[in-house]
Amino acid sequence: MWGADLQPKLFGWFHILGMILAVGFGYGGILLGRKFKEKDNKGKVILILSLAEAALVSMEVIKQIFYTVENGSYRWDMFPMQICSVIIFVLPVAIIAKNGVVRNSALGFIGFCSLAGAIFYFFNPTAAFNTPYVLMSIHSFLWHWIMIATGTFVIVSFDLLKKGTVGMLVGSYAVWFVFAVVAAVSNNVANFYAPELNVDYYHIGYVKVIYPLLNLVFKRPEPYVPFFLCFLVYYALGTVAIYFAAKGVTKFNNKLFPKPTEN
Repeated sequence: MWGADLQPKLFGWFHILGMILAVGFGYGGILLGRKFKEKDNKGKVILILSLAEAALVSMEVIKQIFYTVENGSYRWDMFPMQICSVIIFVLPVAIIAKNGVVRNSALGFIGFCSLAGAIFYFFNPTAAFNTPYVLMSIHSFLWHWIMIATGTFVIVSFDLLKKGTVGMLVGSYAVWFVFAVVAAVSNNVANFYAPELNVDYYHIGYVKVIYPLLNLVFKRPEPYVPFFLCFLVYYALGTVAIYFAAKGVTKFNNKLFPKPTEN
């Protein structure tokens, strides 16, 4: 248990350390992607993605068991239907699917949509702050560090910035959109029939809006339809922003460390 004096808070030591390590994990993913380009190292790249999936699934199982035991019954609000949880359903598609629209959409989701969620998380990591358990706070940070490393790895290893931009971004956002609709429907059904479950998938249920900037317009997700439509646009812009940020970082890196020219 953290205790009242040590409970993590916004821009406290635990939060700052988490952000620093997030940058480190992101850069580590970039370095790993440079070393193992998918076109030359298909087997090793699949192994790396499989290890990431195994790590995330194992961590999810531990979390589910922990909170089920603590609560005495299964906590449906902990079901992995959050922006930063659904990657465990998409990674297997990226691993198994052959080259084509399906695989590119899954890779784009991991490299841009999922990465955007992990980066947004560190602006206000409520999951790490709101639990009294040290283990679960560390668990939350480690989960998002792995997401960031996996996202940057996929971008570099698969050369996502060189693929068909519009088609890949639309496909990746379509995957995210499907999960968003499932989350919205699940929230409304659960909050109508079983409000005691406190279901808030994608954090777009009937509670406080936690997303930066969007919470300046909506303090609560009400009225729901205008809020949900704004949320869809908000995240689409965030995904596109991550794409162009990655382009900018790549351009800056190429200027800073130009590739040697062959004589």
